[in-house]
Amino acid sequence: MDAKEFLQQLAYYQEVQRNKRDILNEIKANAVAIGMPSDEKIKKSRKNDKISDYLSKIEKAQLDLQKALSDAVEIQLQVIEVIEQLPNKGEREVLYARYVHNMHYDSIARQTGYSIDHTKTLHRQGLKSVEKILRKNKT
Repeated sequence: MDAKEFLQQLAYYQEVQRNKRDILNEIKANAVAIGMPSDEKIKKSRKNDKISDYLSKIEKAQLDLQKALSDAVEIQLQVIEVIEQLPNKGEREVLYARYVHNMHYDSIARQTGYSIDHTKTLHRQGLKSVEKILRKNKT
C-alpha cells in the first residue's frame, strides 16, 4: 500500500460509517411508518412479528454501525500518528487537512495562507515523507 492509499483509507471508512448510519436511519423510519413504538418502548414491544423483524434489523444495523465507527477510529488514529511524525510543519498541516478533514486544496490554501501551488507541493512532498515513514515502520 502506498502513502496515498494509506491516507485515503480514512475517507473510505468514514464513507462506510455514513452508509451504515443512513441504513440504520432508513430502517428506523420504516419501522416508525408501520407503527413501531419509540426507542424507549422498543424493548418492551416484541409482540408483533413485523415489529420484531424491524427490531432485529435495527439491532444488526446498530452493531454494523458500531463496528464501522470502531474501524474508522482505529484507521484515523493510525493516519494521525503517521502524519504527526512528519518533520515539516507545512506537510503536516496539508496532509492533516486533506486526509483527516477531507478538505480540498483551495480550502487548505485559504486556511493555511499558502498558495494553491505551494499547498500541492507540500502535499506531494508530504506523501513522499509518509512513504518513507511507512517503509521504515514495515522493517
